[in-house]
Amino acid sequence: MIEVNVPSDVATLREVVVGIAKPLTDEDLERAFPPSAAGDRLFEHNRIELPDAAVAAGQLDAFVDLLRQNGVTVHRVEDLPHVALQTYPRDLAVVIDDVLVRTRSREPIRNAERAGLDHVFERVSTVADLPSGTVEGGDVIVTGTDVLVGLGEETDPDGVAQLRKVLAAHDIGRAVVPIAFAHGGVMHLDTKFTMASPAVGLVVPSAFTPESLRLLAERFELIEVTDEEAADVQVNTVALAPDRLVVSATAGRVADELAKRDIVPVPLDFAEVTRLPGSFRCATMPLIRG
Repeated sequence: MIEVNVPSDVATLREVVVGIAKPLTDEDLERAFPPSAAGDRLFEHNRIELPDAAVAAGQLDAFVDLLRQNGVTVHRVEDLPHVALQTYPRDLAVVIDDVLVRTRSREPIRNAERAGLDHVFERVSTVADLPSGTVEGGDVIVTGTDVLVGLGEETDPDGVAQLRKVLAAHDIGRAVVPIAFAHGGVMHLDTKFTMASPAVGLVVPSAFTPESLRLLAERFELIEVTDEEAADVQVNTVALAPDRLVVSATAGRVADELAKRDIVPVPLDFAEVTRLPGSFRCATMPLIRG
């Protein structure tokens, strides 16, 4: 039995699921990002390219090695022959305190992808499901006191309302705080904002409405990330501990800003994985922190 517990996105990482990389074709990308108004906005605002599967798989394996060297128990996504893209399990479920919530995706292919985690779900202590709406885990950030939920292309207000009800049904008294964006085409909140420590966040200011920026600034000291750095998916980090953060090897300036605040950056090459708009946070689905 896996007794899930995530009290904060930056509590010490203990157990996690990591994605896998498989060969992709242009047709696979079209199935993952089908033509639609939302799909068009995603292509407009994000770098979406075919990665070299062998290189991406090697970078994911190196990431797993790093996690294990830091005492983290790692599970891998089960390979599903009918699903081409299985690199980003973050979106398929989210653990908040002692409940794992299976999310709901806008695209059918992403809902089919969730079966690659069934071997983990069947071992989890408490599992809940959203009855309606859409929420993906990349839009959900668990702070020390509340839950921030981005309202981008993959999460809608009904999904946020259902998440709030699920948490209440499990006696989790956290506030669920919607975060609005200034423009469309935002893949997930964690490509524009993440926690770097309990008190520090990485943020792309241009992505947020003034009210959303105010909500973030009330909670964190914000390190501003440029649009160019965000296009390189440098915001999408993952915490090993409250003061240790895995960052892209290309994120030199961001790493320097973290170090100034006594946060140890742990750089790793993930350039092939980030040819699609997801990096370390997207590639992980934490089960236990703290």
